[in-house]
Amino acid sequence: MTANPTDTRNFKDELAERERLTSEFLKREQELCDRAGAERAERQAWWDGLVTQNRRESFAAQLGSYQSLTRSMGALLGASIAEQAKLMIPFEVAEATKEFARFLGSGDPAALASSLRHTLAARQYAAAAKTGGGGGHGGGGGGG
Repeated sequence: MTANPTDTRNFKDELAERERLTSEFLKREQELCDRAGAERAERQAWWDGLVTQNRRESFAAQLGSYQSLTRSMGALLGASIAEQAKLMIPFEVAEATKEFARFLGSGDPAALASSLRHTLAARQYAAAAKTGGGGGHGGGGGGG
């Protein structure tokens, strides 16, 4: 018997099978796209964190070098303790602010402790600047 060209029973079955395969393909493609998007977002977050950490460390190193330079220049120029203390106050305030911002961002208690140490150092420098001497020794601690 020859196939009847108007018989669509096989055509409907084949069409249903193709639709099923197309649907499965689209689901797999969507899963791959979702997975690739999640991996990309994860890598982006990792790089953003690395860049932020690098900037923070660079800023801390730069601040440390400015502090060292200030001390050295003060000593070379024969600045009094009060003058040296006045020079150090802005650096300690900046460091305290940076550490407090790190605490607010991360909730790390070590950052809060470091911020408080720098705040205390700024207060000691202010006292030394007022009295012209004692109380300004020690400075702040590095919190990284």
